[in-house]
Amino acid sequence: MKSEVYCNGPFTVAFEVYDNFFGYSSGVYNEVSGNVAGGHAVTLVGFGTLNSEDYWELMNSWGSGWGDGGFFKMLRGVNLASIESWGSSAAHVARTQGSWVYDDWAGCSPESAPPPGQGLTAEIFYFPQGDLIPDFAGKTPDLKRVVPRQTRIPQP
Repeated sequence: MKSEVYCNGPFTVAFEVYDNFFGYSSGVYNEVSGNVAGGHAVTLVGFGTLNSEDYWELMNSWGSGWGDGGFFKMLRGVNLASIESWGSSAAHVARTQGSWVYDDWAGCSPESAPPPGQGLTAEIFYFPQGDLIPDFAGKTPDLKRVVPRQTRIPQP
């Protein structure tokens, strides 16, 4: 999963939702408790370490009022709530000069990532739940309705 998100970008994962997940607000979600309320799909957007805990950075679909601005961190490496068992990504195809993004990512690996704090800084924008993505063709989007989230993009 680390290699997939690092080399190819965000993708969908699913996990079992336990009762204590609904109250998440910050930090690393590192323990399940209560009953299984069902399953849930989210977007895996990255990974990291916080206070010696390895985590997955995930974007939920419940809007920016939930969790940490609509995002959450889940303990990585122990298959908590089966999150490391259920993932889905697009088929890998060869990049060509005609691709919308072209880069030579030969040998891409999260192990080749720069140390924390180095790399490019990017602003990632997402729309709060219920808002529609504007038509960018010939229009300027209403950025007041877009919620920014800053992240670090490693330079391979």
